[in-house]
Amino acid sequence: MSVLRSVKYHHDEWLNLLERWGPFLTVPVLSRVWPAGLDPITSDAMDEFRQSFDKWREDTAGDQRRWIDFVLAEFLDWRDCLAEGPNLNPGFELVVPEHGTTVRADFAFVSPDATPRLLGGRLASGPRPPPID
Repeated sequence: MSVLRSVKYHHDEWLNLLERWGPFLTVPVLSRVWPAGLDPITSDAMDEFRQSFDKWREDTAGDQRRWIDFVLAEFLDWRDCLAEGPNLNPGFELVVPEHGTTVRADFAFVSPDATPRLLGGRLASGPRPPPID
């Protein structure tokens, strides 16, 4: 398998872990951001991911926080770069006057120089996601 095909394969493998839609989570975007590819996913990690996902699907409301924490801190191994609660910059918000609301980040992925790289939010539980094939 060529290096380029291998990179595309690993991007596809990572994306298959997500419910993806919209213009953001695509192989071309991942290829541009990570041209050398993402780390391969071990079968043990996939098994742990699927078990955690299935457990969350059984109780989406009660286990939502645990599921998000598992994905970000354990599966992606971002625990040292996550900012939440009192460690989250209060400026990570956007006032949306036309809707009379303010959108605030619930967590952030912050680089070692304290630059925010990803802002995330937790939404109220809704319909269950489709099963992973």
